[in-house]
Amino acid sequence: MPQLDTSTWFITIVSSMATLFILFQLKISSQTFPAA
Repeated sequence: MPQLDTSTWFITIVSSMATLFILFQLKISSQTFPAA
C-alpha cells in the first residue's frame, strides 16, 4: 500500500469537514429562518 503525503490527507480532511460544516449551517439556518 503506497504511503500518501500527510499534507494531502490534511487538505482532504479539512475540505471534507468544511463542506459538512457549511451544509450543516445551511440546514440549521433554513430551519430557523425559512426562505420565502
